[in-house]
Amino acid sequence: ESAWSRITKLLVDLDTKVSGLYGGNFASEVIDATMNRIVMLHEGTRELNPMEYNDQYLLLKNTAFHNSITKKHEMDAFAYASHCFMLRKCRRDFISLHNV
Repeated sequence: ESAWSRITKLLVDLDTKVSGLYGGNFASEVIDATMNRIVMLHEGTRELNPMEYNDQYLLLKNTAFHNSITKKHEMDAFAYASHCFMLRKCRRDFISLHNV
């Protein structure tokens, strides 16, 4: 099984989970952000400021959503990095949408 087909399956699973939690439109935005990040990783593009996400990542590390995704799949580093990006993006969007 190719890396792209594994990632596609993981994204379909994520889309289902995020749609259930936050709705379909939000899930689409999350998937788009994840795909952008995967392409960046694949092309070797570096983020301008990778440290920007640390606070959100620390907040996410203990959430049930994060745990359910990372524990249900045996992920390689590439897939894990793309999931972590999606989760950080999801958290930032959730905070901004709900004025937390």
